[in-house]
This record gives sequence, C-alpha cells and structure tokens, in this order.
Amino acid sequence: MTTVAPDATPRSAVRSPEPNLTETIIRLLADNNIPAESIHDVRRTLAAGQVYLNATEQVRVCGDGDTIAFFEALDVVVDHVADRRSLKPLRASFDKLNAEITAGAEPGHYPWCVPGECITQTWDDGETAIEHVGTALQPILLDGAGAKITLHAQLGSDEALFDDTPTVYLYADDGDALLLNTDRLDASIRELSAFVDGLRAMRRQMNQGRRS
Repeated sequence: MTTVAPDATPRSAVRSPEPNLTETIIRLLADNNIPAESIHDVRRTLAAGQVYLNATEQVRVCGDGDTIAFFEALDVVVDHVADRRSLKPLRASFDKLNAEITAGAEPGHYPWCVPGECITQTWDDGETAIEHVGTALQPILLDGAGAKITLHAQLGSDEALFDDTPTVYLYADDGDALLLNTDRLDASIRELSAFVDGLRAMRRQMNQGRRS
C-alpha cells in the first residue's frame, strides 16, 4: 500500500496590485480621450484581476490541495497571457505528461495502478482476475492526549466482482468500508468539503472571546 503525503511546500506569496493603480490607469485613459465604453471595459478587467488576486490569497490560506493546485495552474496561464507568451507549450506539456502516465501502465492494468501491488487471482479452471490497487490516503487525526482517528481511502477495482468499475474504498480505523463509485464519491467530496468549511469556521470562532 502506498501512502501519499501532503505537499508541505508553501505557496509563493500572492502579488497585490499597487494602491490606486486602477484610478491611475483610468485617469490616463481619460486624459487621452479614450471612449467611455472602453474605459468601462478596462475598469471591469482590472477589477476582475483584483478579485482574482484576493480569491487566490484566500485559497492559499484556506483552500484544499486540489483547489490550490487549480489556482496555481491558473497563475501559470495568467503569467503566460500577461507576458504574451503562447499557451501551446503548456498544452504540449500536459499532453506529454498524460501520455507518459498512460504509457507507464502495464497491459491489463490502469494508469493509476501501483506497480507490484495488484493481486492476480487464478482459479482451478485457469480463469484469472486482477484486483487492481491504486494510491492510498491515510490522514491521521490526533489530539493532545494521544488519541487518534485514522482515515483510509484507496482507489481500486476487482475483476472478480460483478461490477469491476474503479471504486474508492473509504473507512475509518477498523470500521466498515464504503465502496464509492463516481457519483457517490462526488457526493462524499461535497459532504467532506462542507465539513472542512465548518471546521474552519469553528477554528475562527475559537479566537473569539466571551462577551461581557
């Protein structure tokens, strides 16, 4: 079983626009007799950029790994557009990485299979079936007294089952496992995201003092 550790690398600081940058640009455009409609479009574009910067900062502080990765990818695209660089190399890099991942899969296996972890079952009649084993996640929740809860999530597929579509097996400690297909996993992700949002709200409330 392979466990993926969260990336602890801090994200680079988000760039903030200079004070009064928007008004300075708008004033220069107006002084050069740029049409009001165009100035309005520029103001909206600048405002969208500021909103994006603020959203990026909030994601960096409070976001989950997938959301942070998504915004980091957007940052790369924004930098390319701002520098007037072609986006084609980015697409080519993505296609190359995807091809390498797919090509790395052994025949009869999924690209996500962990090498050496899949189990091949053979019956007396010579029929075989593979239990495909993917990456596992095992976050451990600890309190100050040493008590802990370990969560387990792993992607897998068992050809011996009637339905061998890829499934995520999710359980806590030694409890019963949930077998989540794509729809149920999407629903679970929404529930867990709301749960984490609630934890963040509780964390902010912990800093609030009692009213006198």
